[in-house]
Amino acid sequence: MIDRSVRRFVHLLGRLALGVALGTLVLAPGQAAASGTASTGGDSAWSGWAELGGYLGGSGSERGEAALFLPLMQSDESLVFTDVRGKLFEDQVSEINAAVGFRHMLPSGWNLGVWAGGDHRHSSEKNTFWAASGGVEALSEQFDVRINGYWALTDPKRSPGTTQARIEGSQIYIEGASEVPLSGVDGEIGTLVPLEWLGADPATQALRIYAGGFHFDADEAPDNISGPKARIEFRVDDIIPVMPGSRLSLEGEWRSDEVRGGNVEAGVRFRLPFTVVSGGAEVGRPRSVQWRRMTDGLERDTDIVTEPSGRELVEDAATGVALDRVAYADATTGITAPAAANGGNTLIVVDGSAGTLFGPQTLQANQTVVGGGGSVEVRGRTSGAVTTLTAPGARPTLRNLADAPTLNLVDRTHVAGLDVTGIPLNAFNDGVSIGSSAFVVLDDVSIRNVGGAGINAMDGNTLTLRNVSVGFTPFGPSLAINNANQVTVANSVFDTGLFGLFANDSNQITISNSTISNMCNDGVRIDDDNTLVLSGVTVSSICGDAVAFDNRNGITIAGTSFSGIGFDVLFGFDDNTVNVSDVTVSSANEDFIEVRDGNSITVTNSTATGLGGRGYLLSDRNTLSVTGGSVTAVLEGLDADDNNTITLTNTAITSTGGEEGVDISDGNVLTVTGTTISANGNNGLEMTVGNQVTVNMSVLAGTPTNTIRFDGAGNAVSGSGNVDNSAPTTAFCSDIGGQVGSIGFTNGTSCP
Repeated sequence: MIDRSVRRFVHLLGRLALGVALGTLVLAPGQAAASGTASTGGDSAWSGWAELGGYLGGSGSERGEAALFLPLMQSDESLVFTDVRGKLFEDQVSEINAAVGFRHMLPSGWNLGVWAGGDHRHSSEKNTFWAASGGVEALSEQFDVRINGYWALTDPKRSPGTTQARIEGSQIYIEGASEVPLSGVDGEIGTLVPLEWLGADPATQALRIYAGGFHFDADEAPDNISGPKARIEFRVDDIIPVMPGSRLSLEGEWRSDEVRGGNVEAGVRFRLPFTVVSGGAEVGRPRSVQWRRMTDGLERDTDIVTEPSGRELVEDAATGVALDRVAYADATTGITAPAAANGGNTLIVVDGSAGTLFGPQTLQANQTVVGGGGSVEVRGRTSGAVTTLTAPGARPTLRNLADAPTLNLVDRTHVAGLDVTGIPLNAFNDGVSIGSSAFVVLDDVSIRNVGGAGINAMDGNTLTLRNVSVGFTPFGPSLAINNANQVTVANSVFDTGLFGLFANDSNQITISNSTISNMCNDGVRIDDDNTLVLSGVTVSSICGDAVAFDNRNGITIAGTSFSGIGFDVLFGFDDNTVNVSDVTVSSANEDFIEVRDGNSITVTNSTATGLGGRGYLLSDRNTLSVTGGSVTAVLEGLDADDNNTITLTNTAITSTGGEEGVDISDGNVLTVTGTTISANGNNGLEMTVGNQVTVNMSVLAGTPTNTIRFDGAGNAVSGSGNVDNSAPTTAFCSDIGGQVGSIGFTNGTSCP
């Protein structure tokens, strides 16, 4: 520990040394000249100095310190000066103190002084504080008297590192949400301790001891910081004989208060006078102690004093519900009774130590339930600071053996840190049941072995699921929602059920960083007019379609992977808008994307392999744009019926099982650029009647029957710069006639 402290001290000292050295070299020549010309006493002029020091101690007081003392105006008996100090503590804490002072020498041997300044502190909580400071002093050869005041100018600031949430009986609160700067006073009285009996030279060596106290407080702080302090200082002036005004100081300080406890620190400081740097050192007439003390540095509190704020009422950070009281539930009480008895604005802590809570459980509006060992985020009602509350006790399990939901939730309820189970053969045994127009949050909830849906929500709800696991719902979906709900699912798992998600109409659904697996029907099934976003989702081992949708839905799928899909990866009916990007498909028994009529589909940088059906299957009047990525299918790479608009750019379309690479029927507009189309066993590019086809800078490959085949007349085709890498088994170009234009290749061939 000592070695570590020394290393920190040396590090802090080193960071300050360079700055002090540069400042001394820049300021000293001008300062020495200014000091000399301002003095009316000639050789009695006071000069400035620079000082470098460091301190070791406890309670975060270890620091490196640098100071500059600069006379501004002076006469034979008076001095106006500035005292600037910079300090570097541990944990990137820093402080600057700047002051202007006035001292006057009295014939009685006392120097009277007054000073005022400003302080700036950057705390370990990354907060910045400002304060005004000032003091009065009386210094003599024998005694010192000082009184200083400090006035905080900055309001309390957020302090995440010190914020803690606590439960005490029926009360919940946070403390330490803010870092509070304190105002206060300190003072000390000191005396010179004679050292002549030890052979010390009183003109250059002095031992002084001090005793005093301090008091700091603020309205927002839970306690005032008050206590005694004592200090000892041993000085050796002219420590380097050829440098008059040089000084070595050894210091020790003790202070104690009920908030911070006791602290002892020890330090060393070395002073370099500016007259030496500027070449004006005088080795002649010695100065009196009173004269020397006119350039003593200011003695003041080390830093702006701060303290964590006190107790503060809280609200649920997720629901915004004020939590005014705490109630408790266990296997004996269940949840329903304490929820009804305490009403809204209650945090209910459920302890599972006594065993499973049986029977249906029902919450009241504006309640939060957290299981033992679980956690919820709470927000200070005054500061707005958010921190995590961890509940006491063991994680509970709720189980309902009846054919009814296990947990019933209403508006503005939040459930965290518990397990929900039931009976898989009970069809109405939903794990969690939510009515209508409710705002509900589920955090760290496990739902398993229920006969209905894992979570069943009716109409108009706002539902947030975070770290929710739903498993083994063989006769119901993991999540079932009816109409007009807003649902956000994050970091959750839906496993082994009928559907992962089943939604009716007009819902807004976002699922991110989650897993949907082992579903007996579709992974996601939505009806009409929904908005669905899948981001970072893994969908695997699905008996039906991975994502199935009816009409007029807006669907965005990004960064999602699909594997082990029984039918299509995406299957939709009419008038949907679908955006797919950065998707990976490793295996599906049917198609990558199959849609009926009037859909708009955009696919970007997505790769689909292991398709037992087609890459893309379009009925009529669809718009498909594919950029980047590739599809590899057993059947057609792309199969479109009539009046579709299709754009393929810098992608690859491959059929491996004896079907066409690209097959379009009638009235389609197809634009192919920078794309590879490969077929084995059937035609590479095939079209029927009345299509408009442009193929540029693309590659036709594989072993097709015909590389390009026209099954009807009236097609308008164009394009150039294409590469023929195909090895057709029948012909490169099969044309029944009646086409307009041709598709050109770099080898000089064209079709027709």
